[in-house]
Amino acid sequence: MKLSAREDIKAPLDRVYASLVDFDALELQGLRRGLSIDRIEPSMAGELGLAWQVGFDFRGKARLARAEVTELRPGKAVSFQASGRDYSCQGGVELTGLAPCLTRMHVTVNMLPETFKARLVLFCMGFAKGLFSRRFKARVKSFAHRLLDVAGP
Repeated sequence: MKLSAREDIKAPLDRVYASLVDFDALELQGLRRGLSIDRIEPSMAGELGLAWQVGFDFRGKARLARAEVTELRPGKAVSFQASGRDYSCQGGVELTGLAPCLTRMHVTVNMLPETFKARLVLFCMGFAKGLFSRRFKARVKSFAHRLLDVAGP
């Protein structure tokens, strides 16, 4: 299942990108939201191949996923890959400067099933794709506003 959303951010492109690759601040936001995050390959912020083991609760069960930065295009995009027990996910965030103080963020996520059970769940989710798309767009909007908080003035 592929989901995508666009959000315009009232900030310069370089400031938004700097906030997007400030992985320490993003980790802190995740911890505040109840995730358990462990850096697998400690390295400098913004370095390609940075990875995390992420623990979270979903539908009353504890889940684990491994997330990794797969591509960095300075000032333009960040791509990632995540995998769990039943799913893998590929996605990215692309940035486009629309004006000196306006940046468009385009977020895409493509979930791929790894098991038959996951394939069946994704197939059923397809019937409610409109609902999932609206929720995804709302989360991207919320993420964009939190990203501005990380960016500061």
